[in-house]
Amino acid sequence: MFISTKEFFYASNLISFFRLLLIIPTVWLINKNIDWEHFKYFILMIIFLGFLTDIFDGIIARKFNQISELGKLIDPLSDKILMFAVILALFYYGIIDLHYLIIIIARDFIIFTGGLLLTMKIKKVLPSNVLGKITVLCIGFFILISIFDTAQTSFWYYAFYYLSLFCIISSLIGYSIRALETLKWNSRNDSV
Repeated sequence: MFISTKEFFYASNLISFFRLLLIIPTVWLINKNIDWEHFKYFILMIIFLGFLTDIFDGIIARKFNQISELGKLIDPLSDKILMFAVILALFYYGIIDLHYLIIIIARDFIIFTGGLLLTMKIKKVLPSNVLGKITVLCIGFFILISIFDTAQTSFWYYAFYYLSLFCIISSLIGYSIRALETLKWNSRNDSV
């Protein structure tokens, strides 16, 4: 895998780096220990900024032909780290259960570690897939519903809770199958 220095200055990658920096105000707000009513509006703003930057970095990368190995790496990494910071903040305020936090961390750790090992083996970064993006979207909806329905009793809360868990497991299986197929394809081509 080759990452050139100029990739660091692509507009799409700078936007992804900005999304990564959004963890700073999230962690700062947790440490300030402000009341939940004020905190939830800050966290909503951070989620909204993260969502916008995730959309625009992809659009800009495709429009200006800035799709790069660094971008394939930093874009999902920024998503995962920002989501972890938000989930951790919600756990801190008692909005997200411990087991949900552990499931999110375990999934992302497995996918990130597996992706890193796969990248070292095949010398390129596989881009995110649709199932992974759907999973992040479902988790995002669950987070938003959790912020507004802290009683955790509505139909939508439980619907997105279980849908996000289903997507988390499905995406983990999907990424594993994709990694195995990529390794098989790579080993067949290496032997030819």
